Amino acid sequence: MAQEISYKKSKSGFSNKLNLDYQLDDIIIVETPYIDNIFLCILSVSSEAKLNELWDILNSVISSELSKDFKNDFQMWNFYLFYLCKEEVGVELKYKIINNKFSSRKVVIDKFDKKIDKQVVEGIISEYIVGSDILLDEKVKTLPEESSYHSESKVFKNIESIYLQGNENLNDKELLEMTLSRIILEIKDED
Repeated sequence: MAQEISYKKSKSGFSNKLNLDYQLDDIIIVETPYIDNIFLCILSVSSEAKLNELWDILNSVISSELSKDFKNDFQMWNFYLFYLCKEEVGVELKYKIINNKFSSRKVVIDKFDKKIDKQVVEGIISEYIVGSDILLDEKVKTLPEESSYHSESKVFKNIESIYLQGNENLNDKELLEMTLSRIILEIKDED
């Protein structure tokens, strides 16, 4: 079952101003409630040349404005800026943008010829923030029923006996203390 994607639009007035000032194809700023309100800015330009001209300026302007709303370091370090471009973007420019360390995590998505709507925003959040496109192999989902490891050591036997005695009502700390006590007693008995 797919996880429901949740977000809310933010800074609409600021987005509109950027759209007019820089003649962007589209722009939206959203907040997602994952962990601690992650901010995303998703903007679209028509050409690689326009992206090359504007990405650094937009990064500075948007980061400066949004940083006023960051409540903690987590939000500051988890701000995403998505550059969507209708044309194919060369490897050099992609590398330059993505590896720029100033203020935000940057993602370049080229050959993108859609309007930024609810479906696009949810798709980006799903893929880049939530990671819901990651599929686990069935083998990873199931745990082995029983460990195949066995040892004749006294430590292993003590651990095994405590965990196999039905001590499920004890918490981890109590189980560790019980195990450690038994091991210490057995070692003292050997002396």
